[in-house]
Formats: sequence, structure tokens, C-alpha cells
Amino acid sequence: MIAVVLGTRAELIKIFPIMKELDKREIPWTFIHTGQHKIDDLIKELKIKQPDVKLDISEYKTGKFKGNLFKSILDASVWSLKICLKLRKVFQKIKPDFVVCQGDTLATAVAVIADRSIVFKRPKIGHVEAGLRSYDLFEPFPEEISRRISDKFSDFLFAPTKDAIKNLKNEFRLGKIYYTGNTIVDAVNYFIPQKIKTRSRTKYVIAQIHRQENINSYERMKKFVDIITKLPYKVILIVHGNTEYKLKEMNLWNTLRKSNIKIMKLRGYASFLKLLNSSTGIITDSGGVQEECCILKKPCLVFRQKTERPEAIRAGVATLMIDKDVDDVVSFLKKDFRKVKNPFGDGKAAERIVDYLESGLE
Repeated sequence: MIAVVLGTRAELIKIFPIMKELDKREIPWTFIHTGQHKIDDLIKELKIKQPDVKLDISEYKTGKFKGNLFKSILDASVWSLKICLKLRKVFQKIKPDFVVCQGDTLATAVAVIADRSIVFKRPKIGHVEAGLRSYDLFEPFPEEISRRISDKFSDFLFAPTKDAIKNLKNEFRLGKIYYTGNTIVDAVNYFIPQKIKTRSRTKYVIAQIHRQENINSYERMKKFVDIITKLPYKVILIVHGNTEYKLKEMNLWNTLRKSNIKIMKLRGYASFLKLLNSSTGIITDSGGVQEECCILKKPCLVFRQKTERPEAIRAGVATLMIDKDVDDVVSFLKKDFRKVKNPFGDGKAAERIVDYLESGLE
């Protein structure tokens, strides 16, 4: 039996192709949700089962850790310890053969630590999207720390790209490395035929920002607001809970409200892909969106100083823009990306990952 552990919407988007592949092969699996984000609507959209185990629903909503950076770190640390202890008990009770986690969230690192703390009959743990590196512990924070912990102690390292494999081979690790491609391609391909091909005639740019190193910096948030309010395009700002909280705290929310920017809450995944596919491009600090832009051939202006997805930069679709001005942004948005080759895989990552898991179950 396989236990799938996740805490956020982004994790679910990337791991649901594995869930569907497990169902297709009739391999038993248990769904454990740590409770960082509310995912009920996404579960319904993706047509997967409800979590078998919910560890923390006390603040069951997107944006759990609010406040200044110190308070966020303290709250996250206390939450992680609590979830780690609960996860350990769950693993010991259900006795899975494998634990599967994805990406670089707190839930991922906590799942690995909880698994490794079991002395007898420890389940083997597989880390999906292993090997990504920005090589800066604070860009992004705490994701770079989480992914390094997860990679160091996992048994199976499912690397999405050749760059990721190279990173893993250069580090001390306990697990075996497997090249799989990135499950984000599987996820996007799941929706492309049915819901996201329609394009809009209206030119607009999407903007979103949510990384801790950005939303806790007034200078960065001020620059982000200045750029999106000066763009000669219609701008749709997709707002995360923490971002709205910080914009209001920094007295920048009213600037946005008085502008022509359309403010939008988080959307369902198919709805977001359709919005992105019809856009002129996106300004974001998201990691996964850089990959989605490569798949959909859309310009991605990354509001960060470093990225763990250099493949997107080399493909030409993404560029780091935190030190650029409005003219630079407009110039990049005008480029043609229709001939871009997607470096993140062929859409069969979930099949490969389940192949490796299934071989370990025999």
C-alpha cells in the first residue's frame, strides 16, 4: 500500500496524475492531507477521492502563516513539529510500503522527517520533483531548505530534468535517482483537450506574488505594485491570502484598488490554465508557473533573484525580472515563443513513477 502526503494546492496539482495512475492500476493508496491549504474545490475539479486522513483542519484555508517573517517562521516551526508527530503515528498505524510526497513545501519535508524517525519497519519514501536547486537558502524561502531536506533522506528520488539529476549526483544523499520528467506536463495535458484551448482577443497580463522573501519586503512589494500599475496592458492580479494581508499591512492595497487592475481570488486549476493560455504573459514568483509557461509557450517574468528552474530561462520563455523596469517587461512580453521546446518532459512522468513504485511493491 502507498501513502500519498501533501499539504498545498500546488502539491495536489502535481501529484494528482500519480493518484490517477495508481487508481488505473488498482494499487491501494491512502490520501493524507496535512492541512496547509483548503483543497476541497480542487479535489472535486480533479475528480479524485477525499483525503483518508486530515491532520490539521483548525485553520483549514489558504494562507495559514500570516504576520511578520519572524512570526511566520515561529508558527510554521510549531505547526511542523505538531504535524510530524501526527504523521509518524499515522505511518505506524496504517503501515504503508511507500510514502510519496512532492516538491518543496513544509508538508514534504515533514513527511520525510516523520518517516525517517521510525526505527522498525520504516516505509520507504519517494520524493517527486527531486533535485531542484536555486543554491540560495533564502531564495526561495523556506522551499530551498525543504527540498534539500527531502532529497537528502528520501529512498527514491524522482528527478524531473537532467539538471535535477546533476544536482543530486553532486550532493550526499541516501536514495536512488530516477529520471521521470515533471508531472506538471501530465497535469496540463489532462486539461488541454477539454478546457483550455480557447484564446481571448483581449490582451491582458496576469500578475501574482506570494513568496515569503517577496511579501515580507516592502521594497519588493512596492516595486511589484509600481510595475503592474504602469504596464500598458490590462492586468489581472490573482491574489493569495497572505499577499492580500501584506499589501494591506504595507498600505499598498488601496493603490491597487484605485488602479485599473482587476483583482481576482485564487481560481480552479483548469480556469487558471485557460486564463494563462489566453494571456499575453505572466509576472509571477511561482515555480510551477514557469513550467506551465514552457508548456503553453507563454512569456514568464519571474519576480525573483534566482530560480530553481534554469531550464525555463534557457528555453527563453522565462526571465528574472526583479531588477528590471517597465520597459524591460514590455519588451519581453512582445517576444514570440511559439517555437519554444518544452524541457520538462513528455507527459508520462506519472506512469514512470508508478512503474518504479510498483516494482518496489513486488
